[in-house]
Amino acid sequence: MLMYNVNRTENGLCFEFSSSYIYVDKTVENCVSFVREKCLDISEFDLSVTLHEVLSNAVRHGNKDNPEKKVYCNLYWKDDLLRIEVRDEGKGLPSGDSLKRESGTLEPHGMGMSIIEGFDFECSYVSEKNIVLLKKKVKVHPN
Repeated sequence: MLMYNVNRTENGLCFEFSSSYIYVDKTVENCVSFVREKCLDISEFDLSVTLHEVLSNAVRHGNKDNPEKKVYCNLYWKDDLLRIEVRDEGKGLPSGDSLKRESGTLEPHGMGMSIIEGFDFECSYVSEKNIVLLKKKVKVHPN
């Protein structure tokens, strides 16, 4: 059975959902709305592309499009730092694999992470917990 849960805190959102691209889109929309509501100075396009890429990777590569497996996403903003954690129920990256692709290669692997870093997100992978961690300095937009 498909499920979608979102919990809101003062400084963020926590999502748990079945591996479905419909829920990826819904999560992106909720996160963009949160950022807009908080008047954070970040491009909605950059945030949307970034979230869509990392969440789609969790569904496709991590959970192998299995709707029985879940994706977890936390978006948190405090002290001018936007932090996004995405975890899936897959096996994680094989030892020695990287989120990024090699410079000059035509392989599609890791291309999304290169795009995300182009939006000035700091990307890392916590292998023990199978978490992709994204960070970006973001201030409140001056009115």
